[in-house]
Amino acid sequence: MDFKIFGQVRLRLAGTWHDDWQATKIRGLLGVLLTRPGKTIPISIVVDWLWGREADPVRHAKTLQTYVTRLRGVLSTMESSATVKNVNAGYRLNIDRERVDYHYVRDLLVDAQRAARHGDHELVCELLPEALELAAEPPLVDLDTDLADAFRRQALATLVMPAHYALMESQLALGNPEHVLAATEELQPEHELNVTLAKKRIQALRAADRDYEATEYFFHQRRLLQSHDLVEEADELRTFFDQIRLPIPSPRRGGEDIAPRSCGPPRKLPRDLRDFGGRADLVDVLDEYTENGTGAGLLVLVGTAGIGKTALSVHWAHHARQQFAGGDFYLDMNGFSLHPPLSSADLLRALLSSFGVSADLLGDIRDQWARLSTLMSDRHMLLLLDNVADVSQIEPLLDVAHESVLLVTSRHHLDRLLLHHGAQEIHVPLLDEATGTRWLRETIGVRCGREPDAVQELVGLCSGIPLALRIVGHYARERREVSLSDIAGFLREEHRILKVGDSPNGDHTSVRASFALSYRTLPGLVRRMFRLLGLHPVAQTGLETAAALTGSTPQQAREDLDVLVNSHLIEQKAEHYELHDLIHEFAAERAEEDEDPVDRAEALVRMLDWYLHTAGNAEAELFPYRPGVPMLPLDDQVTPKEFDDDQDAMRWFLQERRALLAMVRVAADHGQDQYTWRLANTINEPLKRLGHYQEALDSLGLALAATRALGEREGECICLNNIGYICLSMREFNRAYDHFSESYRVCRSLGFVIGASVSLHNMACQRLRINDWDASERLFTDALEIQLLHGLEFARAGTLRRFGELRHKQADYAEASVLYHESLALHRKVGNAHGAGEVLGQLSQLHLDRGDLQVAIDFGEQALVCHRRSSDLVSLAVAICVLGTAYFRRGQVAEAIEYARESVRICWRTNDVETEARALELLAGALFSAGSRDASVEGWKRASDLYRSCGNDGWVAIQERLAELGHR
Repeated sequence: MDFKIFGQVRLRLAGTWHDDWQATKIRGLLGVLLTRPGKTIPISIVVDWLWGREADPVRHAKTLQTYVTRLRGVLSTMESSATVKNVNAGYRLNIDRERVDYHYVRDLLVDAQRAARHGDHELVCELLPEALELAAEPPLVDLDTDLADAFRRQALATLVMPAHYALMESQLALGNPEHVLAATEELQPEHELNVTLAKKRIQALRAADRDYEATEYFFHQRRLLQSHDLVEEADELRTFFDQIRLPIPSPRRGGEDIAPRSCGPPRKLPRDLRDFGGRADLVDVLDEYTENGTGAGLLVLVGTAGIGKTALSVHWAHHARQQFAGGDFYLDMNGFSLHPPLSSADLLRALLSSFGVSADLLGDIRDQWARLSTLMSDRHMLLLLDNVADVSQIEPLLDVAHESVLLVTSRHHLDRLLLHHGAQEIHVPLLDEATGTRWLRETIGVRCGREPDAVQELVGLCSGIPLALRIVGHYARERREVSLSDIAGFLREEHRILKVGDSPNGDHTSVRASFALSYRTLPGLVRRMFRLLGLHPVAQTGLETAAALTGSTPQQAREDLDVLVNSHLIEQKAEHYELHDLIHEFAAERAEEDEDPVDRAEALVRMLDWYLHTAGNAEAELFPYRPGVPMLPLDDQVTPKEFDDDQDAMRWFLQERRALLAMVRVAADHGQDQYTWRLANTINEPLKRLGHYQEALDSLGLALAATRALGEREGECICLNNIGYICLSMREFNRAYDHFSESYRVCRSLGFVIGASVSLHNMACQRLRINDWDASERLFTDALEIQLLHGLEFARAGTLRRFGELRHKQADYAEASVLYHESLALHRKVGNAHGAGEVLGQLSQLHLDRGDLQVAIDFGEQALVCHRRSSDLVSLAVAICVLGTAYFRRGQVAEAIEYARESVRICWRTNDVETEARALELLAGALFSAGSRDASVEGWKRASDLYRSCGNDGWVAIQERLAELGHR
């Protein structure tokens, strides 16, 4: 498959699925066309699909043309052909239907129905789970129109529900009623009036010998249907019930699901959750470790607060209890509770009581354990011990329960159970996004279909923690008149999601209360480590950062972090520690309330110090040839990270990008202006190389304000130059020149020679970009004079390259070559490999323009090595495009196509529109030469649009070419 329309419309590019690959309407357009591949859909119908009742036939038809052009541009980059044709006032997507999940699911259903008719129920049970997994979300959720709603209802009625019914029939035929019961439990909250589902559930209950429940369920469903005036449906269910002739068993007395003690083994499990789901893999693991409940053993479920350990253990216990002839037993050991934890003696008394034996009538504790040992000898029981904080609470039991399965849950790693008693530890992870979404849909109901974006935000706020999902789901369900987007907005602010569930009557059911039980059990220094981690602006941190926050040594920090890992409040990854989002919010709340304000401020400064000096070390490794941003004195309690080489430094920038950007904001928010401007300018160059222009601009804006608040004039010059260069890269030429010229004026007034030289160079680059060649030459000459006079070789190397670019544009190839080679030699002399790569790329372009194809390829290959090493994606995309052009002109069409596609994909990441247009123009020409005429036309149209959008007249030649081919 290459396309998915269940859920958000997605497509696969270069083997990777993409969700937000274009604007919502363009994703919706593709989804509409994918509903009928190979069929023409009239333009008026497509407009109704996309805009619904708000559609303006004339205006939106024109807008649709633009969307189709943009969609064609996306499709032209895909490896396999998929084209949009304009046919008889309509659009047709030419594509094989099996490449679309919706049609693939339909084919699976047809195959399964055929297998069922031939009695091959095993094949049905192989085919339909895949179909239902693909169809887990409603189709075309990008569109909120009547036609889209109708399509979703049709898909549910003719595809999804029939698949469920067919799978249930085969499960019943194979003697698996429990699967049918689980499925109906999952489906009925949203389909409570569905008679077919009700029939399947009654059949399954009957097959599971649960006649009494089947009868009760029948009466309940019949009353429900009648209450909704569905008389015919109620009669249909009654007829079905009469036909299967279920006997009506006598009701149980006392309402307990246990046999009298004198008549059987202990039976003491809490009620199973009706809507339990999403943990099938862990149920299978528990089955495997216990040999499907027939073996003995010690299992420990571990995980953070609210992760669902208890729900999973109880669910599995109900699932496996029939295998335990000796009975089952449950006890909450109160390890993490407002109540005192239970001791092993408390556990002993409770177990004896479950056998009808009073511990008070026995002798001392040794007699009580001896009696329990006698009762449990040769008895195969399931013992579920929940919420254990310490091994001592349960360890004596291990000596008397040799034939039983002990299932323990804990928020801690119980290492002694693993090392001395051979326990198997099973980690309970966060729920994935799809399962979380399904849980909320089941709890909240049909409103979710109308606000899919709000549902996804609610799922994100819950961080995969089941407790949070249940609390938020019930909170939303109780507020039916409030939109889900409003609820999400409310919960997003001020840690409110932590508070939902708190009540004045003392019920501690909130997420915060659950986390607090873990927090209060921590030693004092570890509690401080945990809450100070809440000061970190992102939920990931390294060992050195944690040490800086607490002012401790790395060794002490590691010991504290290990305790937090053991308590499942943080997770240890390969190179960092991570808090789940909700736990991070809780830690921040604790820092605000529990940490002394002075200590909190000092911890914040230590963290800023660590990031600033570590970024400074990385900058020195990456750019040893130029002076860096001046550093502040380093706090004695802070040890910044050092780097082995430039690759190590760049990896750190990539890994820490989010944290570094957030730290600039933290410094600004807390009035730490000295850190704000220094950190923003230190991380600017890596951001620029990666194409993150807007992120760099936002940070530099804060930095500029900080320098002006401090009266830091040289820092102001640095900010102005860097902001101007980002504006130049974003084609905001006038804004760029304003910043450069202002910087030059300030530098001149200060006698800041380096700043003045950089400002002149940048002003010259701006004039070069707008083709004001005379002004550019004067400014370059002035910059070179200052650089030569003051020995600024690193700056002179860059100016010579740009001067060569001017001569290149003027078609003075000989002079351009001299300047480029002089620049290359100087870059190599000062050790600027990145600058050398830029010169090599321009030499490749120069020789391409002169027709020296092999020389162009040789220089281009050298440039690629430099750009890949320096992670300069912007320059890399340009160099790849030049290489591809050289191969194309040499007749190596396949290589040209490969290079062009790679360049386009990089441009998507860097938002470099002009280079993307060049790469698409190359791709279109190569595809045309390869015989893919339709794809090439789409590529040229997309390239033309991009050239127009960035003011490049390259679109003119493309339009002439399209006119020759009969296209406009």
